[in-house]
Amino acid sequence: MSHLSIRPAKLSDAVAIADIHVETWKSAYAGILPTAYLGKLDRTERLRFWQNLLSDVDTCRHVSIAEVNAVPIGFLSHGLARDPQFQDWREIYAFYVAPDFQGIGAGTALLKQALSQIQNRGDMGAYLWVIAANPARYFYEAQNGHLLSERTEPIAQQNHRMLAYGWQVEPDI
Repeated sequence: MSHLSIRPAKLSDAVAIADIHVETWKSAYAGILPTAYLGKLDRTERLRFWQNLLSDVDTCRHVSIAEVNAVPIGFLSHGLARDPQFQDWREIYAFYVAPDFQGIGAGTALLKQALSQIQNRGDMGAYLWVIAANPARYFYEAQNGHLLSERTEPIAQQNHRMLAYGWQVEPDI
């Protein structure tokens, strides 16, 4: 029987996070972003990024890991909003579950845990940006994410319609 758990990420999780990050991008964006761009995604570069972030004790980010039987299968990272229109919110910077483990509740558990943390902080809620063509947007909608904003953003030398989904929380009093 599989046991799903959520815990704070540690520096030792950087390799697993980098692998999930690259694997999920290649899967989620196949047919959306150019194959050559996806082929150049670099695990080493992602590993350096996550090692630096997870070793920075002063970081404003929080990173959580989803595990099945103590094996990392997904992660969620949130921190200060980068968009002026959402200054009282937290931004979900990265939210990925390995393709082989999607549909088992890991994404829902990661999101619920993040929203609980955000509520405890007293922030208004959380939001994230997703390429409109990414099927993950339907997961966000199924999780009661509300469409908050749209914009066009260049990724891989192509303009993509981006959607911001958000979850408002009631501050803990």
